[in-house]
Amino acid sequence: MRIDIPRIYTYSFPQSVKYHHISQKVYSLQKNLYLNDHTHRVRRTAVVMVGKSKRLPGKHFLNVIENKRLIDVVIENLKNLNFKVIVYSKCDISVDAEVIKDKSPWILPSFLNLFEILDENAFIFGGDMPFIKREAVKIIEKHIEPDFSVVPQWERTGFLEPLHAYYDTSIKPCIKEELELSNKPSLTGAIRRCRFVKYISAESMPQESFFNVNTFEDFEKFRQAFIHRKSHKFI
Repeated sequence: MRIDIPRIYTYSFPQSVKYHHISQKVYSLQKNLYLNDHTHRVRRTAVVMVGKSKRLPGKHFLNVIENKRLIDVVIENLKNLNFKVIVYSKCDISVDAEVIKDKSPWILPSFLNLFEILDENAFIFGGDMPFIKREAVKIIEKHIEPDFSVVPQWERTGFLEPLHAYYDTSIKPCIKEELELSNKPSLTGAIRRCRFVKYISAESMPQESFFNVNTFEDFEKFRQAFIHRKSHKFI
Protein backbone atom coordinates (compact mmCIF):
# COMPACT_ATOMS: atom_id res chain seq x y z
CA MET A 1 0.00 0.00 0.00
CA ARG A 2 1.50 3.33 -1.04
CA ILE A 3 0.81 6.50 0.89
CA ASP A 4 1.87 9.80 -0.66
CA ILE A 5 2.64 12.52 1.81
CA PRO A 6 2.15 15.92 0.17
CA ARG A 7 4.94 18.32 -0.82
CA ILE A 8 8.05 16.75 0.69
CA TYR A 9 8.08 13.14 1.84
CA THR A 10 6.79 9.86 0.36
CA TYR A 11 6.77 6.56 2.23
CA SER A 12 5.82 2.99 1.18
CA PHE A 13 4.21 0.51 3.57
CA PRO A 14 3.59 -3.25 3.21
CA GLN A 15 0.35 -4.30 1.56
CA SER A 16 -0.76 -6.01 4.75
CA VAL A 17 -0.80 -2.75 6.69
CA LYS A 18 -4.22 -1.13 6.76
CA TYR A 19 -4.36 2.62 6.21
CA HIS A 20 -6.80 3.29 9.03
CA HIS A 21 -4.32 1.76 11.51
CA ILE A 22 -1.50 4.08 10.53
CA SER A 23 -3.18 7.22 9.18
CA GLN A 24 -2.97 9.13 12.44
CA LYS A 25 0.69 8.23 12.99
CA VAL A 26 1.54 9.10 9.38
CA TYR A 27 -0.20 12.46 9.64
CA SER A 28 1.68 13.27 12.84
CA LEU A 29 4.98 12.18 11.30
CA GLN A 30 4.25 14.14 8.14
CA LYS A 31 3.54 17.30 10.07
CA ASN A 32 6.61 17.06 12.29
CA LEU A 33 8.96 16.24 9.42
CA TYR A 34 7.56 19.02 7.28
CA LEU A 35 7.77 21.65 10.01
CA ASN A 36 11.28 20.66 11.05
CA ASP A 37 12.54 20.64 7.47
CA HIS A 38 10.72 23.76 6.31
CA THR A 39 11.68 25.79 9.37
CA HIS A 40 15.35 25.19 8.64
CA ARG A 41 14.92 26.03 4.95
CA VAL A 42 13.16 29.36 5.54
CA ARG A 43 15.38 32.22 4.50
CA ARG A 44 15.64 34.25 7.68
CA THR A 45 15.39 37.83 6.45
CA ALA A 46 14.11 40.43 8.89
CA VAL A 47 13.00 43.81 7.60
CA VAL A 48 13.01 46.61 10.15
CA MET A 49 10.50 49.36 9.37
CA VAL A 50 11.62 52.88 10.25
CA GLY A 51 9.08 55.66 9.78
CA LYS A 52 8.70 59.27 10.81
CA SER A 53 6.98 59.16 14.17
CA LYS A 54 4.47 61.90 14.98
CA ARG A 55 4.21 61.00 18.68
CA LEU A 56 7.95 60.84 19.32
CA PRO A 57 9.88 62.31 16.37
CA GLY A 58 13.38 60.91 15.95
CA LYS A 59 12.76 58.10 18.43
CA HIS A 60 14.83 55.59 16.47
CA PHE A 61 17.90 57.76 16.95
CA LEU A 62 17.59 58.38 20.69
CA ASN A 63 20.72 57.26 22.56
CA VAL A 64 20.10 54.34 24.91
CA ILE A 65 23.69 54.48 26.09
CA GLU A 66 26.64 56.31 24.60
CA ASN A 67 27.06 55.46 20.90
CA LYS A 68 24.08 53.09 20.88
CA ARG A 69 20.69 54.25 19.63
CA LEU A 70 17.31 52.56 19.81
CA ILE A 71 17.57 51.42 16.17
CA ASP A 72 21.04 49.98 16.86
CA VAL A 73 19.63 47.87 19.69
CA VAL A 74 16.82 46.57 17.48
CA ILE A 75 19.25 45.59 14.70
CA GLU A 76 21.75 44.01 17.10
CA ASN A 77 19.02 41.98 18.77
CA LEU A 78 17.79 40.60 15.42
CA LYS A 79 21.32 39.75 14.33
CA ASN A 80 21.73 37.82 17.58
CA LEU A 81 18.67 35.85 16.45
CA ASN A 82 20.57 34.94 13.24
CA PHE A 83 18.57 37.17 10.95
CA LYS A 84 19.85 38.87 7.87
CA VAL A 85 18.66 42.41 8.67
CA ILE A 86 17.40 44.95 6.17
CA VAL A 87 16.33 48.41 7.33
CA TYR A 88 13.49 49.92 5.30
CA SER A 89 13.54 53.58 6.24
CA LYS A 90 11.74 56.80 5.41
CA CYS A 91 14.58 58.66 7.12
CA ASP A 92 18.19 59.12 6.11
CA ILE A 93 19.95 56.59 8.29
CA SER A 94 23.39 55.09 8.87
CA VAL A 95 23.34 51.66 10.53
CA ASP A 96 25.20 48.37 10.56
CA ALA A 97 22.82 46.74 8.08
CA GLU A 98 21.59 47.00 4.52
CA VAL A 99 19.30 50.02 4.05
CA ILE A 100 16.50 50.40 1.52
CA LYS A 101 14.98 53.85 1.19
CA ASP A 102 11.21 53.91 1.71
CA LYS A 103 9.84 56.62 -0.57
CA SER A 104 6.19 55.75 -0.06
CA PRO A 105 3.85 58.19 1.71
CA TRP A 106 2.35 55.66 4.16
CA ILE A 107 2.57 52.09 5.32
CA LEU A 108 0.38 50.18 2.84
CA PRO A 109 2.17 51.29 -0.34
CA SER A 110 5.39 50.92 1.66
CA PHE A 111 4.63 47.22 2.12
CA LEU A 112 3.76 46.79 -1.54
CA ASN A 113 6.92 48.51 -2.73
CA LEU A 114 9.01 46.55 -0.25
CA PHE A 115 7.88 43.19 -1.59
CA GLU A 116 8.30 44.39 -5.17
CA ILE A 117 11.93 45.21 -4.31
CA LEU A 118 12.67 42.12 -2.20
CA ASP A 119 10.62 39.57 -4.13
CA GLU A 120 11.07 37.16 -1.23
CA ASN A 121 9.35 36.18 2.00
CA ALA A 122 10.44 38.01 5.13
CA PHE A 123 9.80 38.69 8.78
CA ILE A 124 8.83 42.30 9.37
CA PHE A 125 9.38 44.10 12.66
CA GLY A 126 8.91 47.64 13.86
CA GLY A 127 12.06 49.70 14.24
CA ASP A 128 10.89 50.66 17.71
CA MET A 129 10.60 47.08 19.04
CA PRO A 130 13.78 46.36 21.04
CA PHE A 131 12.64 43.27 22.98
CA ILE A 132 11.91 40.78 20.17
CA LYS A 133 12.34 37.34 21.71
CA ARG A 134 13.77 34.13 20.29
CA GLU A 135 10.77 32.19 21.62
CA ALA A 136 8.36 34.51 19.78
CA VAL A 137 10.23 33.99 16.50
CA LYS A 138 10.22 30.21 17.00
CA ILE A 139 6.46 30.19 17.58
CA ILE A 140 5.93 32.06 14.32
CA GLU A 141 8.32 29.73 12.48
CA LYS A 142 6.42 26.65 13.65
CA HIS A 143 3.35 27.89 11.78
CA ILE A 144 5.06 28.73 8.48
CA GLU A 145 3.73 26.88 5.45
CA PRO A 146 4.24 27.56 1.73
CA ASP A 147 2.27 30.61 0.49
CA PHE A 148 1.06 31.56 3.98
CA SER A 149 1.85 34.64 6.03
CA VAL A 150 1.78 34.29 9.83
CA VAL A 151 0.41 37.15 11.94
CA PRO A 152 -0.09 37.26 15.73
CA GLN A 153 -3.60 38.24 16.83
CA TRP A 154 -4.84 39.13 20.31
CA GLU A 155 -7.69 36.77 21.12
CA ARG A 156 -9.35 39.11 23.61
CA THR A 157 -9.52 42.09 21.20
CA GLY A 158 -8.97 40.67 17.71
CA PHE A 159 -6.20 43.23 17.14
CA LEU A 160 -3.27 42.16 14.97
CA GLU A 161 0.47 42.63 15.39
CA PRO A 162 1.37 43.30 11.73
CA LEU A 163 4.85 44.62 12.56
CA HIS A 164 5.82 41.46 14.41
CA ALA A 165 4.95 38.95 11.72
CA TYR A 166 6.09 36.78 8.83
CA TYR A 167 4.95 37.63 5.30
CA ASP A 168 4.85 35.49 2.21
CA THR A 169 4.92 37.29 -1.14
CA SER A 170 1.39 35.98 -1.70
CA ILE A 171 0.29 39.01 0.36
CA LYS A 172 1.04 41.35 -2.57
CA PRO A 173 -2.24 40.88 -4.51
CA CYS A 174 -4.17 41.46 -1.28
CA ILE A 175 -2.38 44.76 -0.69
CA LYS A 176 -3.12 45.86 -4.25
CA GLU A 177 -6.77 44.88 -3.85
CA GLU A 178 -7.04 46.75 -0.56
CA LEU A 179 -5.55 49.89 -2.14
CA GLU A 180 -7.90 49.68 -5.12
CA LEU A 181 -11.17 48.66 -3.47
CA SER A 182 -11.23 49.86 0.12
CA ASN A 183 -12.64 53.27 1.09
CA LYS A 184 -10.22 53.35 4.02
CA PRO A 185 -7.31 51.14 2.98
CA SER A 186 -5.12 49.81 5.79
CA LEU A 187 -2.50 47.16 6.38
CA THR A 188 -4.89 45.32 8.69
CA GLY A 189 -7.52 45.43 5.95
CA ALA A 190 -5.08 43.95 3.44
CA ILE A 191 -4.18 41.14 5.83
CA ARG A 192 -7.84 40.37 6.57
CA ARG A 193 -8.55 40.34 2.85
CA CYS A 194 -5.96 37.63 2.21
CA ARG A 195 -6.95 33.95 2.35
CA PHE A 196 -3.35 32.86 2.83
CA VAL A 197 -2.81 34.13 6.37
CA LYS A 198 -2.48 32.06 9.54
CA TYR A 199 -3.41 33.88 12.74
CA ILE A 200 -1.63 32.76 15.88
CA SER A 201 -2.40 33.69 19.46
CA ALA A 202 -0.43 36.71 20.63
CA GLU A 203 -1.26 35.65 24.18
CA SER A 204 0.79 32.47 23.66
CA MET A 205 3.93 34.48 22.88
CA PRO A 206 6.27 36.40 25.22
CA GLN A 207 4.43 39.66 25.86
CA GLU A 208 7.65 41.64 26.11
CA SER A 209 8.34 40.86 22.47
CA PHE A 210 5.52 43.19 21.39
CA PHE A 211 6.77 46.17 23.41
CA ASN A 212 7.32 49.23 21.26
CA VAL A 213 8.46 52.76 21.96
CA ASN A 214 5.70 55.30 21.29
CA THR A 215 6.39 57.91 23.95
CA PHE A 216 9.38 59.23 25.87
CA GLU A 217 8.05 57.36 28.91
CA ASP A 218 8.23 54.13 26.87
CA PHE A 219 11.77 54.98 25.87
CA GLU A 220 12.84 55.61 29.47
CA LYS A 221 11.26 52.32 30.54
CA PHE A 222 13.24 50.51 27.86
CA ARG A 223 16.46 52.44 28.56
CA GLN A 224 16.38 51.58 32.26
CA ALA A 225 15.76 47.91 31.47
CA PHE A 226 18.65 47.95 29.01
CA ILE A 227 21.04 49.57 31.47
CA HIS A 228 20.20 47.28 34.37
CA ARG A 229 20.38 43.97 32.57
CA LYS A 230 23.62 42.06 32.99
CA SER A 231 23.57 41.26 29.29
CA HIS A 232 22.32 43.75 26.75
CA LYS A 233 20.98 40.92 24.62
CA PHE A 234 17.22 40.64 24.93
CA ILE A 235 16.80 37.37 23.06
